Amino acid sequence: MPTRAHKAPPYMATEKLFDLLYMHSPITYSIGRHLVENGYLSNELLVVCGRNTQWNGPHLSVENDGVWSIARTCDYLEKVCGVLRAHPEVGLNLYVPHSGFLVGKLFSISGVVRKVYYIEEGSAAYDLNNALQPWASRQVDIGLLTRELERRGVLDVLKIDRERLAQLNSIESWFFNARQPGFSGAFCVSERAFPTLSNVTILPMSTMEIIPATETIWLCMLPCLINFVAEHENDKPLLDKFLYGLLMMVRMQAAMVRNLGGALVIKFHPADDAYFEADFKDHFYALGTGYRDFFEMNDFPLGYEPALYNFTKFIVVNDSSALLYIRQFRGQESVVPVKLD
Repeated sequence: MPTRAHKAPPYMATEKLFDLLYMHSPITYSIGRHLVENGYLSNELLVVCGRNTQWNGPHLSVENDGVWSIARTCDYLEKVCGVLRAHPEVGLNLYVPHSGFLVGKLFSISGVVRKVYYIEEGSAAYDLNNALQPWASRQVDIGLLTRELERRGVLDVLKIDRERLAQLNSIESWFFNARQPGFSGAFCVSERAFPTLSNVTILPMSTMEIIPATETIWLCMLPCLINFVAEHENDKPLLDKFLYGLLMMVRMQAAMVRNLGGALVIKFHPADDAYFEADFKDHFYALGTGYRDFFEMNDFPLGYEPALYNFTKFIVVNDSSALLYIRQFRGQESVVPVKLD
């Protein structure tokens, strides 16, 4: 097992301690909701939601955690610091899907981070290499980053080590870093997740039987297209043919379901939902019912991993973590995988 090489910064008795929970997908939302509702987070709660994730309580909304973008990373941290700067001394316990990007490196040199917990986010949590090998780290403009952090007041609030910031490009990036100061464990839904980490807590996820027993044909379609589009963006005629074929498949499926008195619910992958234009998604929603609209019109609890709901079948277009969770919570017979290639 990886061991901790450093100690976390000392806790000050007079500081205000926050539990920062970052969620940007249905599975991270499901785990985050479980942690909050079952008393795992005992300090002041600071919820940050990315990629259109919703939360029925006070929260900060960001595009994402920034990945390697200086602007988006600083947007994220500036909003967090907007809450923290109301207190003269603060500490942060992080509950995050990973630490593999720029924000993870910055948190690793912050003087206010006390503990770091990872929460399962799809197949990444099952990959041994994500904890055993450094992750591909992108070089960033240190001068620009420093100026932005300083201009937005992030450097002082997070007590970022300026000497280490100057050397940030030489610091290794780890998706899951059990060697970092304050690493305290992980939370997941399967015993196969985080196989090399210590202090891993497997959470019992409750499924939700929202669909009446008398309803037999409620289909949930889960397209995952953003990577496919990126792979074929240089061959637009071919890409257009694939997408048109997918649209025709959805149209036929919708007609069959409609004739049988059922419902076709369409939910794009969180990355698709965040980055595709509304006009593109509306072509698909017009054939069925958008996921959020479906849940709101029926007053169902929204936001959880789709596999936790009892749809009759799940049609998953292209590989995504949805397949992993449908097979785990609903069984192989509940999923119809479709591969565009």
